[in-house]
Amino acid sequence: MTDPHHHEKENSAMTEDNSGEAQPPNDFESVEAQLPPGFEIPDDSEVTVQAVDPQGRSLWIPLPWIPVPTKPPAPPVTTTRPPVTTPPPVTTTRPPVTTTRPPVTTTPPPVTTTRPPVTTTRPPVTTTPPPVTTTRPPVTTTPPPVTTTPPPVTTTPPPLTATIAPRTPQPGGPGSQVIASVLVTNTGATTIGIQTVVLTAPAGTRLANGYLGTWRDGEGDLSHPGTLSPDGSTSTCSGVPVNLAPGQWIVFYTAVLIEAGAAPGPAPVTFALGSPAFATGTGSVTVI
Repeated sequence: MTDPHHHEKENSAMTEDNSGEAQPPNDFESVEAQLPPGFEIPDDSEVTVQAVDPQGRSLWIPLPWIPVPTKPPAPPVTTTRPPVTTPPPVTTTRPPVTTTRPPVTTTPPPVTTTRPPVTTTRPPVTTTPPPVTTTRPPVTTTPPPVTTTPPPVTTTPPPLTATIAPRTPQPGGPGSQVIASVLVTNTGATTIGIQTVVLTAPAGTRLANGYLGTWRDGEGDLSHPGTLSPDGSTSTCSGVPVNLAPGQWIVFYTAVLIEAGAAPGPAPVTFALGSPAFATGTGSVTVI
């Protein structure tokens, strides 16, 4: 153990630091020093202690050694214990156990092994299956007749209709050539296209050349040849492009020769439109 030692010294005079210079009195009043265990100092020796004052200055102060009185030894510890009492012995004698058991009967009662007879006769199995009806109803393979004839389509256009009106007759004497003309108007609901026109001259006259002339606004005069009969009384003009829409009109005309002996007065020339004709009219000339 480390023994504490206290040293006191008055600081009434100037002291010196490690450099040997004089220092002002310090503020130390007592110093306590502790020595390591086992370290011994003679009673007449001095101890030098380093101290630091509040200003951080270090001082070495020689102090007289003051031994600390030795403590008296501790009294011995009594280790005597009271005697231990041994417990009384435990009686381990138990009452005798009766091990005699009643006798066991090992003879089992007889077992009856007789079983009632088993009937193995089974009822007869019918292996004949009921007859299967394989007859099926007859299948009709003839399909119903299919009508492939479509209903008739009416392709007949509405009938063509027209009016043939006379124009102002031209006068002429025997041996002269005059023009007979008519005004043709489409009065139907269908366009009148290419048609056949038949011309017929009255008695006392004959057709000059069998030609049919036509005229309309924007088209002018056109001439269409015809097949003239040997006596010049008729002429058939085929493929004449009439081309009249409903409500439109066109002028037909032809040249006529007045023969000698013709009776004076009007002489009508017939114009038949269509084959067969669906419109007929006359254009007169006047024999003078």
